[in-house]
Amino acid sequence: MKLLTKLILILVFVFLITFSSIEYIRYLSIKDEVVSDLRREARNVRDILMATRRIYHKQFLDSGIPLTDKTLGFLPAHSLSRISNDFANWTNNRLYFNNVSDRPRNPKNSADAIEKEAIMYYREHPTEEERLVPIKSKEGESFYHYSAPIWIEEYCIKCHGKQNDAHVTIRTKYDTAFDYKVGDLRGIMSIKLPATHLNSLVWSSFKRDLWIHLASFSGMFFLISWMLNRYVTTPVKRLTNGIELVAHGNYDQPITGLSGEMDLVGRTFNQMSKQLGQREDELKKNDAKLRSILSSLYEAAVIVFDRDGNIISLWSTPEMDKRYGIRAVDMIGISFREFIPSDNEDQRLAKISTVFDTGEKKVVEYIINVPGGSFWHETSLSPLRNEKGDITAVVGFIRDITIRKRAEEAQHGGEKRLSALSMATFEGIVFTKKGLFLDYNEQFADMVGYTVGELIGIDGLTLVHPDDRELARSRIATDNEEPYEIKLLCKDGSLMSVEVHAQMMLISGDRLRVTAFRNITERKRMETELIKAQKLESVGVLAGGIAHDFNNNLQTILGYISLAQMDTELNVETLEHLESAIKAVYQSTDLTQQLLTFSKGGEPIKKIISLSELIKSSVKLAMSGSNVTSELCVPDNLWNAEADKGQLSQVFNNIVINACQAMPDGGDIKVCAENINIVEKDSFSLKKGKYVKITFSDNGTGISQEDLQKVFDPFFTTKQKGNGLGLATTYSIIKKHAGDITVESEPGVGTTFTIYLAASREEVVLEGIDRFDNKSVGEKEGEKNIESKGKVLLMDDEYEIRAILCKQLRAMKYDVEAAEEGSEAIRLYKNSCEAGKPFDIVILDLTISCGVGGREAIGKLLEIDSAVKAVVMSGYANDPIMANYKEYGFKSVISKPYKIHELDEMLQRVIMRMC
Repeated sequence: MKLLTKLILILVFVFLITFSSIEYIRYLSIKDEVVSDLRREARNVRDILMATRRIYHKQFLDSGIPLTDKTLGFLPAHSLSRISNDFANWTNNRLYFNNVSDRPRNPKNSADAIEKEAIMYYREHPTEEERLVPIKSKEGESFYHYSAPIWIEEYCIKCHGKQNDAHVTIRTKYDTAFDYKVGDLRGIMSIKLPATHLNSLVWSSFKRDLWIHLASFSGMFFLISWMLNRYVTTPVKRLTNGIELVAHGNYDQPITGLSGEMDLVGRTFNQMSKQLGQREDELKKNDAKLRSILSSLYEAAVIVFDRDGNIISLWSTPEMDKRYGIRAVDMIGISFREFIPSDNEDQRLAKISTVFDTGEKKVVEYIINVPGGSFWHETSLSPLRNEKGDITAVVGFIRDITIRKRAEEAQHGGEKRLSALSMATFEGIVFTKKGLFLDYNEQFADMVGYTVGELIGIDGLTLVHPDDRELARSRIATDNEEPYEIKLLCKDGSLMSVEVHAQMMLISGDRLRVTAFRNITERKRMETELIKAQKLESVGVLAGGIAHDFNNNLQTILGYISLAQMDTELNVETLEHLESAIKAVYQSTDLTQQLLTFSKGGEPIKKIISLSELIKSSVKLAMSGSNVTSELCVPDNLWNAEADKGQLSQVFNNIVINACQAMPDGGDIKVCAENINIVEKDSFSLKKGKYVKITFSDNGTGISQEDLQKVFDPFFTTKQKGNGLGLATTYSIIKKHAGDITVESEPGVGTTFTIYLAASREEVVLEGIDRFDNKSVGEKEGEKNIESKGKVLLMDDEYEIRAILCKQLRAMKYDVEAAEEGSEAIRLYKNSCEAGKPFDIVILDLTISCGVGGREAIGKLLEIDSAVKAVVMSGYANDPIMANYKEYGFKSVISKPYKIHELDEMLQRVIMRMC
């Protein structure tokens, strides 16, 4: 079928669809217009009838004509049906109208089924003013039924209100249509219009428009057909003829006689045809050159196999035919297995089948036996595909590598000696040429997790981490022999830091790069640990001072609040505000506690604790109120540890809280603990011995590899509201407990923290704890009438601390004397002893900015009185002296800030020799 015929058929189809759609839409539009006219006509009839009804009814009543059986017919209910019947004598349009009701007095006004349906419609839709619906008569004739509701008005009540109020004639003649109220539906104005005239009007208008549109579309059809023939099909035919000429190799016949866009297409095609001809000429020249080059190769041939290894075609140089003692043409049709030794036959033919099955290229080396002797071949096998992409044969490019193989055999003896030398060293040794692996020892294979021989022939840079690849590439390219450090990618995906020493050597006539790799992963880890420790130490210098001053300020605030609480005239609301302020002060101490962990004084106060109980209680507390579920795998026989219970609780809380925050939409955290023995060969920075291993695993958002290297750095955080101290504190605490902590994470999978703590086989010693009751200070039973609880010597260099503490002590009924620094305190204590009125207890601040501090003062006081009862006080809660106060001669210890009742309880215990 010609293009023009196809286009005309398509155009006819589109024309018919379009024309039919337009005409159908036009028919519906004409019908809607005629129906609208009909509705207007019905409204006019309704308005005339309703006006006639109302005026006629009013005129009759106002005329004073007596209402009798004879004059009753003048009422609209009786007269309108008679008018409708008489109307048929004046016109033949078969229009019918009447007032009808479902409760008529005049039987002629009874509503039929269609009219009753309309009455029900207006009762359900009282706001509707008219209704027009198509209907069919009993004879099957089509009508349109127009209706309008008739509502009871004021003047209607005379006849349709209460029966007793109606005219005597109506009251006695009718017993229905009474008890209506104004606004009730009395009936409808029913107008039935025959649809025959309507249909004729619709068809007349539609037929007129149909002929007009048909004439218009026919003209457009012939015009478009002519334009398609002139501007599309004729130019396309010329283009087709030109393409056929090119397909037959005629590139010099241009396409002419076109115009407009087709002329542009024709000129473009002429240029393509010319270029195609030029490229074909170039291909012919290149083919001739290629044949000339292949003919000059002494040791090359091209062979084509089928799936069974039969030779389909073979091309080789005349020199190769002469050397092998057989012509290529004589080998066609023979199975390749006849030229391969039987021990290699199946292996070589399997390579051909693999190329057929997978489409992958293969390289195979083998010995071929021909009349001219035995020769080593290296053949590159590639699939040969047809137009559909199916593999129909395998083509092989053959190279004679006999000379190379003999040279390799000659070198084998020297290489064996060098290989023996590389096996005798503990380092990994690799032999490369231009970056490619030629050989390596077992030590290197063990380092990277590969087998001996598995890496032969690969580019060594593929084993180097991408971050270090450019460095290694530049060293190899320049034959640089200076040592350097890189990271290797092991087979299992892990990284190994190595130190590289390389040297260029001449081996069996080849200049090779001999490289020694030394595993320095542990050394790099130790360097990282040292850097972390230095960071923590530098932060600690600043943190210790900040925490000390901050705790002093908090103590002053807490002291004044405690004094305020002693006021008996305060109301309950004020006392609640003061209690809230005290809670805020103790919440602030959490920050100073973290800062102190970094300071040199952040030493743990150790005792034997149950790790099993501590883990369970800490996890339960940290997860309180979160939407994360936990799984605890903590055995009952878990070893104890000698540790600071408060610091380890802080460690566990930090890790669990971080895990919960990494799972904002909920998740799971698994906490496991087990007893382990670490021996010397284990890769830990720990001494050998018994340890408790604790792991915290979550399925949260995870940590990127970049951030994973910095998670334990002080002030490093990825949270908007974090202070970056949580994990740094955790790391510091674990290190001060001679333990270790590691972290593994994968973004989108989760994070696992692993903690190692030295175990202890000693049992936990339960210590009694004195509880301070909730009574006000100085109002315990038996103490109300005590004049003085004891004589106290207070030493603190902070004026506000001294002032508030003195007020507190005196409020608690202690006699107090205060000193600014140690020398003054020593003098006051010595004078009291000489006067025979020694102090009952001495409170010494540990750190004094200017003068003798608590550590030096206690020594002098012990020289004066070996039984002196001294208490050490400091804002450095974790100072070594605070942790081991008894070793320095103190009887007790208290950390700033503290509550007033805690101070009172401690002083009483010391004075009463209870500590």
